[in-house]
Amino acid sequence: METVHFTLSDISDFILNAYNKQVCVIKQFKSHEDKVLLVQELHPFKEGDKYIFKILLFKKDEETLLKRITAVKFLLQQGFICSEFLKGKDGNYTQSFEKGGSKYLCILYSYLPGIELEYAVDLRDIRTLFETGALAGYLHKTFESFSVENLNPDPEDAWLFSNFHLLKKEEYLCNVTGLLILQKRLIHCQDLKEKIVKAIEDAEKSFLSKQNLLKKGFVHGDFHTLNVIVKEAMINLRKDNFLCTEISHSSSVSKETKGSHLELLNCLTQSQHTSKNASIEYLLLKYGIIDFGEIIYTFRVLEVGRLITDIMVSILMAHYFNKGRVINVQPKTEKSHSHKEDILILNGEQTKHVGINSLDIPVYHDDQTVKLLDSEKIVKDICKAGAVILKGYFSTNSLSECELAVLMDAMLISLAQYIVLIDLSQMKDDEESQIDLKCRESSIILFQEFCKIEKDDFFRLYLDVVCNISQELV
Repeated sequence: METVHFTLSDISDFILNAYNKQVCVIKQFKSHEDKVLLVQELHPFKEGDKYIFKILLFKKDEETLLKRITAVKFLLQQGFICSEFLKGKDGNYTQSFEKGGSKYLCILYSYLPGIELEYAVDLRDIRTLFETGALAGYLHKTFESFSVENLNPDPEDAWLFSNFHLLKKEEYLCNVTGLLILQKRLIHCQDLKEKIVKAIEDAEKSFLSKQNLLKKGFVHGDFHTLNVIVKEAMINLRKDNFLCTEISHSSSVSKETKGSHLELLNCLTQSQHTSKNASIEYLLLKYGIIDFGEIIYTFRVLEVGRLITDIMVSILMAHYFNKGRVINVQPKTEKSHSHKEDILILNGEQTKHVGINSLDIPVYHDDQTVKLLDSEKIVKDICKAGAVILKGYFSTNSLSECELAVLMDAMLISLAQYIVLIDLSQMKDDEESQIDLKCRESSIILFQEFCKIEKDDFFRLYLDVVCNISQELV
């Protein structure tokens, strides 16, 4: 696509004409597709309101976009903290921006203050993992009473998890090399392309055989730790508000523990009735959700699997590829949602001490850099995070026996998407591409190890963790 340059004057003039707001452009966010800017309204006596201005550089279906805006308005009515969309002077939510002989769809919506979850806390914190799962569960449950027709996924968008079958096509697989750089050594992951194809085919069979039993619903479509915002005032809570946890320190899979998905389901379901559930009011007060541009109607278990793998990848990136440093998560100055700023924090020198409410996931320092051969232990350590997320999800919602049975397939699908689609993209020598590269390499490590794990062992590991977590929320 031809590069289009928008000047400060272009944007400020357009917002003035379309929305009757005089603004100055604060900064541009990193974005893979659209142009996203934080703008602030000029005010002579006080700090002006902030907004997100998004120019959709790729052709979008305006009808689908309006349906997604309707979905967000519905969530706002149900108490969720989300950005509110603004109408232009003509009464429409979408506006047409003409530049370079082309027209681009654009929208303006309110800015949600706070810090992205990924940088607000240490993702090994059990309370955070539990609450993230609970928030996703409540979002899915709330969407059950939302109704709008034909909000289906774009069948050609391979990034949508419901389109995982597209990854089998050679046009997507052609750039998968299986090359991995560890300890400054180039390692070739054998048969990676073949393993990806097998994982996709196995997932197709699983979903095809159970598709009439798997529950569909509206999902966020991109629910991850950069799209969940934490109010800054809610980050430093009293210890008596933390999730009190007791978790097994063993990272091994106990063969003595039974490991079927049905036993895990029984354990999760029982905990719904015997333990205190996450407070909905507390969740909605603490967390906001942004970026609803991918809301779709699909199998909800796919989003649960994506959320778990996203957090696993983030933990591995932070504590392996970042050489063991824990991310500095509480900058003194105001922080806005800027991926560029996030990268600077990710590579910063300051550290955050991990409290007692953390999973037993070790931090691998420079002199302990883990070789690929040791990655089995890393995966089992990080895998615990998914069990806590799942328990949190069950505190506000549920998954059926069939949905739980395909959860591991959903997780493999997400890892395969990261590997294939990042390999397919043209890597540039910039900070964002370096983060993408770390995401790809983390995904390869997790994918390779997940391919070795039998489903019974996977559920046995989750069962062991779930049975050893108390979920007392004060």
